[in-house]
Amino acid sequence: MKVLLVSSNSGSRGGGEIYLGRLAEGLTALEHEVHVLLASDPVMDELASRIGSSAQVHRLELRNTYRRRLRVLGATHDRRQIGRLTIEFQRLGPRVVHLNQQVAEDGLDLLAAASCTELPTVSTIHIPGSPKKLGALAGGLRERVARRALERSSALHIAVSRQSAKELLRWLPFLGTEDRLYPVHNGVPAPPAAGEASALRRRFRDQWRVAEDELVLGCVGRIEVQKNPLFVIELLAALVARGLPVKGVWIGDGRLRGEVEAAIARHDLERRMVLDGWRDDAAARLHALDVFLMPSKFEGLPLALLEAMAAGLACCASATDGIPEAIDDGENGLLGVAGDLAGWVEKLSPLLTDAEERRRLGSAAGETARSHFSLEAMARHTLEVYAEAIAREHAGRRPA
Repeated sequence: MKVLLVSSNSGSRGGGEIYLGRLAEGLTALEHEVHVLLASDPVMDELASRIGSSAQVHRLELRNTYRRRLRVLGATHDRRQIGRLTIEFQRLGPRVVHLNQQVAEDGLDLLAAASCTELPTVSTIHIPGSPKKLGALAGGLRERVARRALERSSALHIAVSRQSAKELLRWLPFLGTEDRLYPVHNGVPAPPAAGEASALRRRFRDQWRVAEDELVLGCVGRIEVQKNPLFVIELLAALVARGLPVKGVWIGDGRLRGEVEAAIARHDLERRMVLDGWRDDAAARLHALDVFLMPSKFEGLPLALLEAMAAGLACCASATDGIPEAIDDGENGLLGVAGDLAGWVEKLSPLLTDAEERRRLGSAAGETARSHFSLEAMARHTLEVYAEAIAREHAGRRPA
């Protein structure tokens, strides 16, 4: 089957864009013909290079929703861009168009163009919250515009977890009544062999100047409010104050970097915390960690967490959104309440003094990733949604 994956073009490094590459890889492995449409904007160059090994990449001059002053209001009224997209979709001639939306109001111009072509269309919505709930400027108005656009479309939608699907249905109930929303868990590649993983561990711990007796706690993601980076610094300081031999590493970057650096200095953690920046080998660097942390305020089902589980790491994450569908507290990882510093310290302190418990949780996490969150499983379940979209198109089941 010829599939066209279309990015909402928010950048190359977010989890939603990494998902697009992973899905292309999974579909190609199942012998489908995968094409990917990206904006010609330089911020998408990195993703274009990365995804080119598993799909045919096409570039088009496009303006991202987040670069519009009126955000979704501008996107839904940009008839010129919608027209260019419609022509490009028709030129490429896929059997299915699959749009990638970070949030439900993102990429509605893509959705409008797909509707003009009448091609079977699917979209993945990663973060389920409405603009109003997420605190967006003019959130109520943007929510109404997005709701109307999504209701008028015939597209089927994928939520990355069952909890995300429930959250979407709270403000988009018609997706449930019309049976247009399907939960499909994210998937990640299998980890490298044990020998290669050991070599990666030594290499990156040397780069980070980790002492023999130190345990490395690591995070992967944008240094943004959603990911709760300032909480990580408070947590590291509290663990150091307990005399635990810990070092923190954050792989990624973002707008809060300056505030994080100030917090590191305030707690005298310069030797204890590494801000590693954006890395195209972030998944490989996971093997140099002892414990993976994800204290996010909200998520869909984060790929970084699934990759850490696949790497066999003991993980401690917020019990928010889809995360409890991957982590069973005390069985294959630990769950905490976002922002509850005392609770996280109490969970992590015994884990950091018990190597056998870290191995037990990491082994269970790896088994969960292999059995439930593989690339093949994600691709096969996504293909089931494609089949439903095609069947509906044949039957003429399109909303008015």
